[in-house]
Parts: sequence; C-alpha cells; structure tokens
Amino acid sequence: MVSKNIEKNKICKEYKQVENYEKAIADKEELWVLHHRKLVPSKVTKKDLIERNEFYDVAPEELIFLTRSEHMRVSNEGKTYDKSVKDKISQTKVGKKRPQSVRDALRYAHLGKHRYNNGEVEIWATECPLGFKPGMLPRKKNK
Repeated sequence: MVSKNIEKNKICKEYKQVENYEKAIADKEELWVLHHRKLVPSKVTKKDLIERNEFYDVAPEELIFLTRSEHMRVSNEGKTYDKSVKDKISQTKVGKKRPQSVRDALRYAHLGKHRYNNGEVEIWATECPLGFKPGMLPRKKNK
C-alpha cells in the first residue's frame, strides 16, 4: 500500500520506475515508503541532501520503495540512546500501574492454562498438545 499522495510528491516525477514499485502497489496490507538510497550507507541526512539540491527531482534509480518496517530498521541502524536518555525513558514508567480491570482481564485470560512450545511457536493451553513441550521459548540473543 502506497500513500495516495505519491502523485503529488516532489521527490521523483517518474515514481512508477522506482525499484519495488509493483510490489508496493500490489501489497494491500503493509505501508511502503519511498526512500533515498544515499541516506543509508553514508550517514547523509535529509537536511544535507536538501542543502546540496539532491533531495527533490531525483532520478528513479536513486530511490527505492521499502516497507515501513524495513525503512525503520534501515534508518535506525547503528543508532544508540545515550544513558541519560535511557534513564529519562525508564523514569517515565516508574510507578505506573495497569488499571485493576486490565490486570483482572489478563489474569483470567490465562487462568488454569500453561505455556507450551514446539521450538517455533508458544501457546497457552490447559493440556500439552501433541508435539509440544512445557515451558516458554528460549529468548533470542541480540547479535
């Protein structure tokens, strides 16, 4: 799914020739984003490209359609939060509790059920299904 404003964009007039355009149009579930190829590997910012007059009216070869999730992953690659920022984020969550109605709903949803997994999928059930074993899936290790 591509934004309806794509025809009004100033980045590229020939957006139909951009790589992955057909996939983006055919996909009705996920949002696709028009992305500059120069922004990723060289740590160039949008502001830098605008200053150099390389952001608007570019050739379709310099652009690519990415899914929103891919775009977020690529854009945030290598970025880390400073310790002070992490502390501020964690401080905002201190002392906040879920309302009693939410806690009750979560408790009753799994009342009398246990976790089972088959190595790929984890489910809650009252009895262990065939091919499953009791317990949670192991956590994925960060690379």
